[in-house]
Amino acid sequence: MLRRPGAAALLATVIVGLVFAAPLAFIAQRLTYQAAASAAYLQGKVSAGELGRLIPPDSRVTGWVSAFADRVDFSALSLPA
Repeated sequence: MLRRPGAAALLATVIVGLVFAAPLAFIAQRLTYQAAASAAYLQGKVSAGELGRLIPPDSRVTGWVSAFADRVDFSALSLPA
């Protein structure tokens, strides 16, 4: 029998936690990096007035984007002069 089953349980819990936490932390870091890069890209396109050129005119989502753009004030995203 184990002399200290509580310590063994704690050690097993920590190891399992690290096995799940390490990859999740890496994924969260990469998602954050990609979100920041995407936001900077879109901010540059909005500032240059090129938001309409990001979506091809014959795309199925053009109507949805146009309706969304009519309701959202994108000027708040533009870089200050």
